[in-house]
Amino acid sequence: MEESVKYANDFNCLLLPNLTEREMNIFMTILAKIKDGNRITTISVHNFKGYKESFSRTLEIVQSFSNKILNYQIQHIDKRKQEYTFVCFNKLELNLEEKVCEIVVQEEFYNFIMNYQAGFTNFKLSEFVKLSGKYTKTLYRFLQQFRNTGRVIVFKERWDDFCKLMHIPKTFDISKIDSQILNPAIKQLSLNKNPLDNIEPIFKNLKYKKIKDKRQRGQGGKVVGIEFYFTPDASFKFKTKQEDKFQARFLPVLFADVVEIIRLPLLILEIPRLIKWIAKSSVKIFKLLKKKKKIDLRAKALKSN
Repeated sequence: MEESVKYANDFNCLLLPNLTEREMNIFMTILAKIKDGNRITTISVHNFKGYKESFSRTLEIVQSFSNKILNYQIQHIDKRKQEYTFVCFNKLELNLEEKVCEIVVQEEFYNFIMNYQAGFTNFKLSEFVKLSGKYTKTLYRFLQQFRNTGRVIVFKERWDDFCKLMHIPKTFDISKIDSQILNPAIKQLSLNKNPLDNIEPIFKNLKYKKIKDKRQRGQGGKVVGIEFYFTPDASFKFKTKQEDKFQARFLPVLFADVVEIIRLPLLILEIPRLIKWIAKSSVKIFKLLKKKKKIDLRAKALKSN
């Protein structure tokens, strides 16, 4: 079975250390190995090996990644404006005798990437590894989050944030960002490399649009944001519609039952009526829990498909 990388969408907004292309591959390989309920994993160093790369060179790259990631504190501000600071791993140790890497994921980071309540990003590890260039790989992760809509407008008025997350050098002007970062990345992510194989590009019709300050006139206005557009993935769209249809059908019923359960009788001091109400509500709670279990199982089945 082909390995995939899956993590909470908020991970895409983290300012990670400035990793090289190969170090990004190692990071995503580790995330692909992390399983639900287990923060400890052991990975063969051969899983990190690049094409025609010597084992000693692979060890050097793994060690470089380890030095960067273990000494880097990630800062995250959630929707409640609470700030968190944590590292990704408690341990990332090379066992040269057995040629494996022993990894312990830091608990807060583990809970962070496994929290799918606000949605998750999912992609094939092999597809990510085949991409060339660290800017292309970073942009690929951002775009994957929006495969079902084909619109990325979160950076509409956040050009500086986009540049920070992409690790674009401050010395690059707009023309250099276009020619050396955005255009090559867009070309690679939207290119059908072998039309004879009838393989669709990763992001069909991928384009970007720079947003300029409306208060400034002329062609040389300051860039204040950027948007990306591409053809939505039909399979993602189908899953989204199916899940929305399922939730639209059952969630209102579920909500109505909850409202009914918590509604107290107007004459709460009337003991016989109160006892009768408690008995009736207990039956509703039992039925509600059974219904919720069915909803959870159905939603899980939709996501796995």
